[in-house]
Amino acid sequence: MAALNLVAIGCLGITAQLVIMRELITAFSGNELSIAVMLSVWIACEAAGALALSRLAHRRNPAQWFDALAFLSAGVSVAAVPAAILGRRLVGALPGETLGIPLLGLVTLIVACLPAFTHGALFVAGAGLFQPDRTSSTIPGQAYLWEGAGTALAATAVSFGLAARLSSLALVALAAVPLAAALLLTGRTRAEKTGALFALLALPALAFVFADRLEHLTWQRHWPGQTVSGVANSAYGKILSITRAGQRQVLFAGSPVFTSPALDIARTEQLVAIPLLAHPDPERVLIVGQALGGPAAVALRHGVSQLVTTEPDAVLARELAAAGDSLVGAELADPRHRRLAADPRRLLAGDAGRFDVIIITPAAPFSLSANRLFSLEAFRLYRRRLNPGGILGLNCPGSADRIRLTPDIERLVALRLATLTRAFPHVRPLAADFPLLLASDEPLSVAPETLTCRLIARKAAGQILDSAYLVALLDDFRQREFTRSIHRAVSVSEVNTDLHPRELSLSVIRESRTASPFIARLYAAANRLGPVHLLAGLGLLLILVLVGVRSRGRRFAVATTIASSGFCAAGLSALLLFVYQARFGSLYTQAALLIGAFMLGTVLGSAAAPRLAARRRAALLAADITIAALCFGAALGPASAPAWLFVLFQLVTGICLGAQFAAAGADSADPPAARTGLLAGLDLTGGALGMLACGLLLAPALGFVVTALTLAGIKGISTLGIVCARPAPD
Repeated sequence: MAALNLVAIGCLGITAQLVIMRELITAFSGNELSIAVMLSVWIACEAAGALALSRLAHRRNPAQWFDALAFLSAGVSVAAVPAAILGRRLVGALPGETLGIPLLGLVTLIVACLPAFTHGALFVAGAGLFQPDRTSSTIPGQAYLWEGAGTALAATAVSFGLAARLSSLALVALAAVPLAAALLLTGRTRAEKTGALFALLALPALAFVFADRLEHLTWQRHWPGQTVSGVANSAYGKILSITRAGQRQVLFAGSPVFTSPALDIARTEQLVAIPLLAHPDPERVLIVGQALGGPAAVALRHGVSQLVTTEPDAVLARELAAAGDSLVGAELADPRHRRLAADPRRLLAGDAGRFDVIIITPAAPFSLSANRLFSLEAFRLYRRRLNPGGILGLNCPGSADRIRLTPDIERLVALRLATLTRAFPHVRPLAADFPLLLASDEPLSVAPETLTCRLIARKAAGQILDSAYLVALLDDFRQREFTRSIHRAVSVSEVNTDLHPRELSLSVIRESRTASPFIARLYAAANRLGPVHLLAGLGLLLILVLVGVRSRGRRFAVATTIASSGFCAAGLSALLLFVYQARFGSLYTQAALLIGAFMLGTVLGSAAAPRLAARRRAALLAADITIAALCFGAALGPASAPAWLFVLFQLVTGICLGAQFAAAGADSADPPAARTGLLAGLDLTGGALGMLACGLLLAPALGFVVTALTLAGIKGISTLGIVCARPAPD
């Protein structure tokens, strides 16, 4: 029954983790960097729970706390879902306000501390349930095996459909059912069995009867003064539809993706119309990004033969159509409008045909999925899909009316121009009401008289952009001053790529100036790091490890190995998740699949515990070398890797971590539960630091390749520590 309890613990832990992250992302408009913060806080709290109970295990079998911890963990995990939605009240944030990283970490800590802490403690208590006559050296590995099996099962279930079909509250309630069933079977007192039976009946009722309504009411409390008309879940994230005073908005992952009536008609008309007017005869047009509610209508006014727009999320497409007004209805009903359920990058890489004009509607990337629309790889793909003389149009944040851009926007525009010029021979910056960039394989002509003649001939004047407004925008003095301000900007030689998302890093710095100035300074400093700094850091770590091994012996070497494996495994997982996002454009459900593959690997690695007991040092060394090789392999070009290779990397990393955990567990003379808690604490502490350092700082600032090589160096130092440590007698 101990194995059943640990499987149930794994099911509840991973489900609560994924669900709480989804709600926090939606509540505070998070992105992949937010996920790194949330995961690091969760893992740190798990480590604290495991270490706290392992200290008590020296005096008392932690299994005696299992039932109480199980009831507490189930209760706080369910309660954490509405707490995450209402977490803004804890820090006085406004509805929909994007939090800085420190405040987001604080809210995550408050919301997730009890679910994560009790999950870590439950793991140690579950290890204490194994019978005393069981071979004690294999207990840590067996505990890791069964808990990992539960995690892998739940992550797979979430990945293959549950996340898109059930509300968050229902998911956590159902994930707690196996734990309630285990308590019913193993409860020692009548009160425990009665409580477990009540939970076994109440949790499904909550999931299937009350969860949707309760979650809707909670989101209504999050948005006071608004009417939350819809809450939907998809494989890509959570979608909210809200209305107020006749205005309708659709939010995806907390960020507005559609507003009706439109808030900035002038920007929409200029972004779409000017690239179309710069082309003498635009027949086939592609709009990348949100096209409904204005952009599509503007393009259709120019007499195009076909307009192609994309929306890979079918649930979001349905919500957008439902929230739209007569304008959206007309856009969707126009026979020239072809709306595809496809990711734009994958569409263009396939058989999409060629276009005369491609327009990118987002102004700047605030996530990896958005950054992949502005990378060098994307620009080269756009050029391949443009007809000769075709035009790419995209806008930048800020206002060109001020002539002189802010330093942050100057750097972003300079980076965007540097990236564009690597893909297109002709790039033209224009001062619309915002910085507008045009790119083509042929010289671009934007003479005001030419564009106004085309605007009149096509009868395409908008609500704001008419011929007089267009002439004023393209005033020669205004354009010269704007071009001069661009040239005054700091020139850059770097470019924005899928594997080094420099635009995302600059966007984070710009947005953090107000919300979190410390984070802005930290990112700016990280962007100045070079190979010398990294080599110096690795050299210092090498000295510390060698001194520790010499003074503390093998025990220190094993502890360093487990902690560094947690660090590198978490860092590598963050890199793989991020590269997967950049490669395929979706993450939420696939994150569950990749985490499930990692946990399945820990199961397979831990299953070798009996055979590893006699070859502990060899197992530790082999796993260390393999993790270092995986990190090195991740630096060789994952941008073109197939999806199955990401799963394989996660699986093998998990196998190495599980095997090391089992081997290290057999290498200690501490009581089994105390040993399990200590190793879990070291592993999770390293994981929290690795997720925070790599996912939040190193990968965005230094790029995925340099970060992966740094992880390989850290694991190589850990391997050297094991080699230098004196072998223990088997």
